[in-house]
Amino acid sequence: MDHRLAIICTLMITFTLHDARAEDARSLDKIRWILGDWVQAGEKTTARESWSALHRGAFKGIGITTAASSGKVQSEESLILAEMSGAVYYFAKVKQNKYPVPFELTSCSGEHAIFENSEHDFPKKLEYRLTTKDAMKVIVSDGGARSFTIHFKMETDIKRNKE
Repeated sequence: MDHRLAIICTLMITFTLHDARAEDARSLDKIRWILGDWVQAGEKTTARESWSALHRGAFKGIGITTAASSGKVQSEESLILAEMSGAVYYFAKVKQNKYPVPFELTSCSGEHAIFENSEHDFPKKLEYRLTTKDAMKVIVSDGGARSFTIHFKMETDIKRNKE
């Protein structure tokens, strides 16, 4: 009897946690921390992502990578985070694609958000993680071994450190 009770309790907790994660993945409220200007200044390139709220259910972003030596733009993407049809989607529009590529928010917590599109060639998974109040990392991957990571800092902190 105790064994069955333990199994039932475990299942109830699992379903409750799953429902909470599903609920969190339907709203932008848990990832408002993404808003702001983020930068990774490397030796060869500088990557920037800037996010702003359009309204309660949508954020607009832009991602730009420039050559550190010349400032010449190497890549640029328009980004949208939007609540739609009971889910949250990340849309990335890059020059080489005719249409924006959608990624669905599949997991979300106060400091972590995972967006996935298993049908896309690369990337299939975008993982945003707030590591401190002024730093985040973005892991761009195929969901397996192929990946790269961008370590962003809030741009205001970069400027303060240079002064």
